[in-house]
Amino acid sequence: MSVMMYAQDYDESLPNNFAGKKDTRLWNDLAGSGADGPVPQTKQLWFCPSDTPHYHPNQTYEYSYCLYNNTTDINKGAYPSTMQSHSLAEAAFPTQKAIFWEDIANHGNRQIITGRRGDISNMTMLDSHTRTFRSTQLTRVIPNPHWTLNGIAGKDFPN
Repeated sequence: MSVMMYAQDYDESLPNNFAGKKDTRLWNDLAGSGADGPVPQTKQLWFCPSDTPHYHPNQTYEYSYCLYNNTTDINKGAYPSTMQSHSLAEAAFPTQKAIFWEDIANHGNRQIITGRRGDISNMTMLDSHTRTFRSTQLTRVIPNPHWTLNGIAGKDFPN
């Protein structure tokens, strides 16, 4: 909901980290995305209740790199990529494009889900619905929504 509220306030633009930051790995610092609230307790929004103790200190969830970087660079796998704002209107498949997902499988063996050996994890799509997935269900050869072909216009799941 916070991302949709952010987009509503900023002419349908998705959160990015252009506000004085040069960090191209926004998903490692969600508080820098502008989607975090002013109240310190809202930081708990970034942690799955099953993620105890916290595996990563900043958050459980990742924010898709391709939602705030240049699509041509994403398609080439160029890192670091040129940062670029994207709007919700650019999402050709909002029900199949991930915005957030659990980095660590907190509902099984606590492996890194975007690697080759994932377990069950949760993913929130650009249309705001959440679903459970396994990394083997993703469309990309490298099962990682950061590198979705065609970026925001791509899709992470087959039809």
